[in-house]
Amino acid sequence: MTNLKTWSGSSDTQINTLVNNAGGNGKIGDAEVFQVGVTVYRLVEAQADPPSSGNTFGSWRLFLVNQTAGTVQQLRPALAGGARSLGNPTLTFVTLPNGTPALVFTCFVFSENANSTPPGGHLFVYPLR
Repeated sequence: MTNLKTWSGSSDTQINTLVNNAGGNGKIGDAEVFQVGVTVYRLVEAQADPPSSGNTFGSWRLFLVNQTAGTVQQLRPALAGGARSLGNPTLTFVTLPNGTPALVFTCFVFSENANSTPPGGHLFVYPLR
């Protein structure tokens, strides 16, 4: 940011290449970085339809990048209602009130390709024991 007027950033060519090779189309958005042991992961939202199809919200998908190994896989969560277009991923580890460790995941379900899943924010809690 320069003088609170001009913002610029650089793209991460390694992440872009990995995601594009796994089905992304070059339009990469929000990402969440987390670590498990010594392995660093990046949860990424990216559009998967060809760029020529336009900037539709129905083509956003989630990709899990293992930055340590340099690998990636497109995630295909089975949401109730069959939603396919997801974005704005967040992920954190918490301790539940009963002392159990858990993973908390949130995402936004776009109305395009939502099928019968209600569009909007969704929260999922996965106990780890």
